[in-house]
Amino acid sequence: MGHNQPEASPPMAQPAYLGNLSGMGSGLRSDPFIGDPKACRFDPGELTCRDGDRADCLTEGEVATVRAFYSGPTDRAGRPLFYGWLPGSEATGFFDWKFLQSRPNGRPAFVSLFKWVFGRDWDWSGFQVERDMATVDAALGPIVNDATRGSLRAFRDRGGKLIVYHGWADSLVPPDQTVAFYERLVRDAGGLCAYPAKAWWRGAGDPNDATNFVCSVSRPATP
Repeated sequence: MGHNQPEASPPMAQPAYLGNLSGMGSGLRSDPFIGDPKACRFDPGELTCRDGDRADCLTEGEVATVRAFYSGPTDRAGRPLFYGWLPGSEATGFFDWKFLQSRPNGRPAFVSLFKWVFGRDWDWSGFQVERDMATVDAALGPIVNDATRGSLRAFRDRGGKLIVYHGWADSLVPPDQTVAFYERLVRDAGGLCAYPAKAWWRGAGDPNDATNFVCSVSRPATP
């Protein structure tokens, strides 16, 4: 991404605009967060600055960055290569978009994972998702990343029920990855629930408030 998001809270996360997004789908307009981001239809271009860079708008470069976050990485033809982040995940605390764009010790977070594949002296700046990710998957899939194979049929047949949950505002692990995992493996053995506004480690309200847990998506198993 060629541009970072604004240093201040991005305008789509500010109260003045949030009401336009929080009421979409099953969300309530009065909520201080986006309760149903999967139903949120939002083009960040609506917030393009018209008369100079201000805190309540986005520059053209920032618009491109926000769109890239929402869409996730794509190949040169624009086809998706991985999941994007959902509206509401922009400014949630320490692990938000700024963290993803940060360079601790001059390198991206979690870069050591890729050194398991490419070696200790690997230069992260030359990494290309379209070209190199298949190599990472081939090396780490069977031992680290492969949680999508197999079947839960035996677990279900023994009466097992699995509840999968995720925070819609997670900015480290895109929630749609969990939705896809549910669709592939869990649908017949349990349900999928989501925390509205819940990020990797905290939510829009009290991070320890268990009442924020809502089954906004739920498909119980059927025999």
